[in-house]
Amino acid sequence: MLTLKAFGAIDVRDAAGQPLGTLLAQPKRAALLAYLALSRPYALHRRDSLLAMFWPELDQPHGRAALSQALSFLRRELDDGVLTTRGVEEVGVDPTLVRSDVGAFEDAFAGGDWSRALDLYQGDLLEGLYVTGSAPFIDWVDREREKLREAAAVAAWKRAHELLTMAEPTEAERVAQRALHLVPTDESPARGFIEALARAGDRAAAVRFYERFARILAQELGVEPAPETVAVAEAVRGGAESVKAKAVAPAPRPPENGEIELSAADLPPAADPEALGAPPREVSGVRGWMRWLVATAFLAILVFGGYSLVRASWTGGPGTLIREGLAAKYDQVVVADLTASDPNLGLAAAEWLRTKLDESDIVRPVSPTAVSDALRRMNRDPSLPVDAATAREIAIRDGYPLVVAGEIEGAGKGYLLTARLEAPQSGEVLGRFRASAATGDELAAALERMGGEIRARIGEAVRYVRRDPPLQQVTTSSLEALRLYTEASRTSPLDAVPLLERSIALDTTFAMAYSALGDALNTYITQWDRQAEYARKAYRYRDRLPEYQRLLAEGDYVFQRLVGGQDPGVPAPTECDIDEPMLHLYEAYVARHPEDPRPLQNYGVYQERTGHPERAIATYRRLVAMDPSNNGGFHALYAAQLRLGRFEEARKTEKQWAEHLAGADPWRLHLADLELRARQADYDGADSAVTLYQAAVGDDPDAPPMEGDLDAVRGRMREAFRHYDAGVRRMEETGNPELPVPRVAQRARVRLVALGDTAGAMSDLSAALDRLPADANLSGGWIGVGVLYALAGDTARPRQALEALRRTGRGNWSGTRGVLGAALALARGDPQGSLDLLAESETPCTFSPSLGVDHRQRRILAGRAYEALGLPDSAIAEYEAYFTEPPISYPVPLDAAFRFDTFERLGRLYEARGDSSRAAMYYVRAADLWKEADPELQGRVRDLRARAAALAGATARGKPSR
Repeated sequence: MLTLKAFGAIDVRDAAGQPLGTLLAQPKRAALLAYLALSRPYALHRRDSLLAMFWPELDQPHGRAALSQALSFLRRELDDGVLTTRGVEEVGVDPTLVRSDVGAFEDAFAGGDWSRALDLYQGDLLEGLYVTGSAPFIDWVDREREKLREAAAVAAWKRAHELLTMAEPTEAERVAQRALHLVPTDESPARGFIEALARAGDRAAAVRFYERFARILAQELGVEPAPETVAVAEAVRGGAESVKAKAVAPAPRPPENGEIELSAADLPPAADPEALGAPPREVSGVRGWMRWLVATAFLAILVFGGYSLVRASWTGGPGTLIREGLAAKYDQVVVADLTASDPNLGLAAAEWLRTKLDESDIVRPVSPTAVSDALRRMNRDPSLPVDAATAREIAIRDGYPLVVAGEIEGAGKGYLLTARLEAPQSGEVLGRFRASAATGDELAAALERMGGEIRARIGEAVRYVRRDPPLQQVTTSSLEALRLYTEASRTSPLDAVPLLERSIALDTTFAMAYSALGDALNTYITQWDRQAEYARKAYRYRDRLPEYQRLLAEGDYVFQRLVGGQDPGVPAPTECDIDEPMLHLYEAYVARHPEDPRPLQNYGVYQERTGHPERAIATYRRLVAMDPSNNGGFHALYAAQLRLGRFEEARKTEKQWAEHLAGADPWRLHLADLELRARQADYDGADSAVTLYQAAVGDDPDAPPMEGDLDAVRGRMREAFRHYDAGVRRMEETGNPELPVPRVAQRARVRLVALGDTAGAMSDLSAALDRLPADANLSGGWIGVGVLYALAGDTARPRQALEALRRTGRGNWSGTRGVLGAALALARGDPQGSLDLLAESETPCTFSPSLGVDHRQRRILAGRAYEALGLPDSAIAEYEAYFTEPPISYPVPLDAAFRFDTFERLGRLYEARGDSSRAAMYYVRAADLWKEADPELQGRVRDLRARAAALAGATARGKPSR
């Protein structure tokens, strides 16, 4: 029997109790199963209604095709017989083969088993499940969620009264508090429970419960209890003994078709103020109607907006900086390292405090990376502690409105902590905070209290601060591990790795350090096996992360699981299989936190990867509007515009970006200018941009290869190889044999394609590969390596590369099947097979700069395949597309090897076809590209110009050139 858990996060398990992970990774298909299993009345559904529910934006043919694919997927994943049909138009699930917690809850509710019902209700219906483009489904979930939540509240009130009759007042009060949490605005049952406590003789508990209820109303809605409720409470406080007896409400009738219908009879009796000694009170019909209307409106806000909407709308109460106009939501705070006799202690304490602030939905701490960037611009050493004066200077220079600074002093065996919240421009102290720790083990708890007080002073409701998990749980209990983590965040990725490795050796559950390790290795696209292992560890300990960090860890785990965790008999996933679940992860978070700018950059990336570049651009624009200090947002918007060939739009974005930077971080604009000029083949301008970039950042291991590519594309090979060699040496200095391989491969590609030096190129690359350990994993780098060997006519190495990619689950990617596989087919003498692979592997998800292969390389391979088949017109079309299609990523590395070669090939093809003018044009373009080539290459340039002149002369005489 299939088991469906729908209260809280969705979970589906087969008859053996094994989770159906592949299904859960596809949100829309999981949602379709949930709807078929849970929608009432339980019956078959017409396909047309399912189309309207899940694919409202598609026309009938496309919608039916999408539904058919989804149903086919469910049949493969589910136990036999679970999915059932009647004719061709109706589909559903067999209720005898599906067990759900929602169905069991409804049965328990109908039977009056309130304890069982509460045990089953483990959260809102389908919590966190968000489906793109399915607004009707989302509306259905909202309606069902409201009904079930109200039913759970009724069950809680009923159970609380049962427990009172069983002389268990403490447990009864706990369950009643749960009812308040579920529907905090319904006063009638709350009054009834206050009356019941008083009738049971526990007036102190009744008053205590009333006060809790009043606090909830004030905190959640900013309103006071109704006069009727106040009268009941005052009567109880006055010690009234006369309490009118109330009949116990009967259990509700069993609902038809399993539908839960709530009525007044389902609620516990409300208190009668007169019975408690309060004076009688008249309530006019109009005033009663208005009170009902207001309560209903508030309930709708809570139900349909959910917890995140209420939380996101909080703007601070009296005495907060937000209410006083001294701060705004999502203001960024620079946290100085706390002053301490032991600088390491101050460094770790600041990170704990920063993490506590990072858990907020009101304020954002400035990241250590941003602080390090600011210090470099100020010509300060980022590895040194950031004192209060430096923090204020950073805040003033970069426009951050708040600074937190403080001290740690020894007090016997413990510590005394003080902190100040300051306005950096005026120096005004906006809040002072104190805490103490009896021992070093209590230091994190003291900083947690202090961080919560800072958040409350800015404007966050205390109830939200209190919901945070313990600070040591979301970071580490080891001061030294935390210090190493913080030190790593202020250095380069290469230097960060050993620090982070020492950190996780001290605390093997330190999720933030595992995530940072994976990020550091990913910067240099290396050691993919270790990256996958760190992703698994971060996910395993994800409960020790703040919510946004948990999102990143979950996304990284989804990626690694889909890539590398497939069973041998299951086809490896494509990019689309991976990117669709990632898109939904971010989409769901953005829906929960619409005012949080942090996920928007990654959200846009996955919109691009799934073939929605226009949506991505809109998301990036939203990001820079919400957070103009986010340089990543500006760069993402700029790069997306470049990928679509919109150079004028990109120039406008660059101008806005420069205005924001106001002279700070000029290297960002130099890199942006480099990419734009490279896409326009303005290599002199690109050269200048690299020079300015190097002057701004100093020693950057990525700069020499960039210079090498810009030299190679123009035939200046001596300088190119000098720069390539410098980049290789810089990577070799790390002691990691994987890191130099991409640089060596680029050098070999130029040598092979542009210079025709096959032996030198293969010798160079083979030497680097031979130094790799047996378990080395270059991941996407294997594609470039395999293609190079295939172009050189070697089939053994490409097969090894293909096998390496299959081992990591990347064997089905477009870069593997369509590029490496196509190159291998060419090397085997099968050009038609090469073309077939290129065609089969086209996916919308290749529209991404980070999947390892420039899509123009597909054009190169297709052109060579058509040449081998003797189809020159098709070859010409592919080669010309190489120049006309906007490149997905920075184009110079591919152009350094193929641009001159492709011009030359087009010239030969047009000449063979008898089109002298076009042949001459391409020969001239090749010669102009290499006009500054090394002296030993000038002979090739002169030959091209001579050939172009001869063709032009023949054209003038009206004769074809042969």
